[in-house]
Amino acid sequence: MRLIHLALTKTLFTIDVEDPNVCKVIDICMAKAWRGFRGKLHGYFKKIGGQEDLNKAKTTRPSDPDCQVSQEDWEYLCDMWFDPKYKT
Repeated sequence: MRLIHLALTKTLFTIDVEDPNVCKVIDICMAKAWRGFRGKLHGYFKKIGGQEDLNKAKTTRPSDPDCQVSQEDWEYLCDMWFDPKYKT
C-alpha cells in the first residue's frame, strides 16, 4: 500500500520520492492522517455502543463522508476495538 501511495504522490507532485528524507516525511504525514481517521472511526464505534453490541456496530457503518470505510475494513476495526486485549 505504501508503494502505491508513493507512486501516486510522484505523479501528482514534483518531488523526489526516492530521497529517504522525503519518504520519511511522507510516512510521518500519512501515519498521522491514519491515526486521526482511525480515531474518528473509534469515536463513532463508541458512540453507537459498539463496546456492548459488536453485531450492531458491525452493521452500522459511519455515514459521514469524512469517515468512509469499506464494510470489510469496518468489521476488522470493530473486532479489534471489541477485543479485550485492545481495551487494556
